[in-house]
Amino acid sequence: MVEINSAKTCQFDSFTVKGQLGHGSFGSVLELENCKSRECLAMKVIRPQKEFLKQGQHELRVLQMVQKYYPDEPTLLQYVSAFYSTSVAQNQTKMTQLCLLFPKYEMTLTHLIRGGKIKGLTMRSVSYIGEQLLHALNCLRKIGLHHRDIKPDNIMVKKPPVDDKIEICLIDFGSATTHVEPSSKPYVQSRFYRAPEVMLGHTYGMDVDMWSFGCVMVEMLFAKPIFLGQNETEQLKLINQFLGPFPRSTVEWGTSTLCSMFSRDYDIRTNEIMYKMITPPVEHYWGPNNTLKDVCLKEPSPRDDALNSSPQIRLAFYDFVLGCLRIDYSRRWTPEQAIGHPFLQLYKNKRILDDFVCYTPDFYPPHTVDRSSNFHRFSMPQLTPIYLDHHRYSPSCSYSSESDGSPYSTHEQYFPNYSPSLSRRNSPSSMPCRNQFSWASPSARHGTPQACSRRHYWEPKPRSYSQDHFNYYSHTRERGGFHPQAHEVASRHPQSYSHF
Repeated sequence: MVEINSAKTCQFDSFTVKGQLGHGSFGSVLELENCKSRECLAMKVIRPQKEFLKQGQHELRVLQMVQKYYPDEPTLLQYVSAFYSTSVAQNQTKMTQLCLLFPKYEMTLTHLIRGGKIKGLTMRSVSYIGEQLLHALNCLRKIGLHHRDIKPDNIMVKKPPVDDKIEICLIDFGSATTHVEPSSKPYVQSRFYRAPEVMLGHTYGMDVDMWSFGCVMVEMLFAKPIFLGQNETEQLKLINQFLGPFPRSTVEWGTSTLCSMFSRDYDIRTNEIMYKMITPPVEHYWGPNNTLKDVCLKEPSPRDDALNSSPQIRLAFYDFVLGCLRIDYSRRWTPEQAIGHPFLQLYKNKRILDDFVCYTPDFYPPHTVDRSSNFHRFSMPQLTPIYLDHHRYSPSCSYSSESDGSPYSTHEQYFPNYSPSLSRRNSPSSMPCRNQFSWASPSARHGTPQACSRRHYWEPKPRSYSQDHFNYYSHTRERGGFHPQAHEVASRHPQSYSHF
């Protein structure tokens, strides 16, 4: 059992239950009212099953950690109290339920951007909410905590909006952890906001939250997700269609079977080897052949506002979103880097972007080398884990949009008027592909598998994937500091994976 601070336990004889606010696989959320102060609270009641109780205890530990470091942070959920409720069922079995008390907020961001007659938000609101959410992610990053489930459903609007300045709060820390998760862990993040490195089987860290954040930014403006795939194959294909080919290291060093659905190609513009998906294009509501740039610059905004149609502001918005949605997560902006973007100050000064051209972060925080596995990876310094045992998610307690009971898990439920052709199903087993090939096991040490039409061959591993980065990191570690050319090394070789 998790230790609960008795000083924070409320006397429930002064509260009345007004009704139910919602329910999910974890249990239900009730609305309570203080009989004296008339203050309304939300109580999350966890189901008594062992796996749900364990997950609720984990969430409580995370909330206690957040409150320890940021007791007055308005953008992060602060729990009011927690207690265990014991009852006896009809079959005389004893049930223990964990109850978590939180402040009651007005609505979720999902209801705000799609629930009313007017869809979407103004650019000033997107700027203001984006700054708050980035501040919350930056706070979590400082204590080594990644949320892993950033989406509009987990962003609460504190009070009914009266102007463009909408106050929000990040909630639901049930999937949060201090671990850098290996690729063998079950999927996290709702599918529409799931980072490509998670789907491709990479070891992932806090950068997955920035990917989800970039997806939320686009959704706030246009009131619909940028990537709406019905499965992970479609999700990766949409990312390929909108953002271009995948970097070589992202595909070659992934452990998922989905990596076999990529074809090797040479990009003459960047003089690099890239990978494209070999599945047919996915139909979507953004229009044929549209890219992320086309959507951000040309897609009509559902909100009739002068700033929403300004070409200069649209350019700044695209520049900001592109930094958050980089497929190569070693080059994806951190919250510290993104928070300096002038787009986030638009709500203060609507003329701040008149002369905007592009934004480049002023600094690149140092990365540390994790030698606990067979390859290098960019990661933040590791803190003591919240839990000591390896946390395993129960199949009945999944936190992905495919099985968590989310009402927005398919095209038809999310947008009833949109019904793409589903006659062709893309899967590694049924895909008509001439370039199918086998991937090496993780223990392969002498080369990387390369794809060639109608045949397979092995190519020696490039020197830049081993010696260059090993010497660079050894030099950095010996000096005890950050190499002055770190950003150039990172840009030349975005991910340094090497077997030793």
